[in-house]
Amino acid sequence: MEIARVIKVGYLSEEASRQLITAPWDDFPLNYEPAAITSVIDAAGGQPLLTQTICSGILERVGRRLVKEGPSPMTTATLAEVEAEILSTLTHSEYFRAAFSALPEDAQTLLATIAHRQKDKDAYIETASLNTHQNRKTLENLRRRDMVKEKDGEIRIAVDLMRQWLILNQRKIQK
Repeated sequence: MEIARVIKVGYLSEEASRQLITAPWDDFPLNYEPAAITSVIDAAGGQPLLTQTICSGILERVGRRLVKEGPSPMTTATLAEVEAEILSTLTHSEYFRAAFSALPEDAQTLLATIAHRQKDKDAYIETASLNTHQNRKTLENLRRRDMVKEKDGEIRIAVDLMRQWLILNQRKIQK
């Protein structure tokens, strides 16, 4: 007897991310500066939960601003508000800890290693430099969980906020 079915939900395309950010429901009353939309897309990397978490925080932020300044006919989220919310998500969201803690210890170690070797959000590192012969199963686990992206024998963390969280929490992770 089947009581549950696992359905894999993948990452959002840029177009789907833009739709979720700018029009999550009909007649959504918030506009965004163009650079603010791009910032959310880049930060969340198409990860649906992170996109929603960031956008929810932006709505709260803009709501607080409107309480102070009064209503506006064309309410727009600014790049500064979006960047502040991305930083808040990075430092306060339980998503990162939960996703990392759900990994086996060897996968945690490998993911942290990749994060520290990756120079920036778009950089890839050579998969061979990770001693992948010993880490083949671990790497496959990270691939299945969409934690890493691979291209032409190189690898990187799929969502840059996760990479940043790993770097920020290095001491806590090692304990």
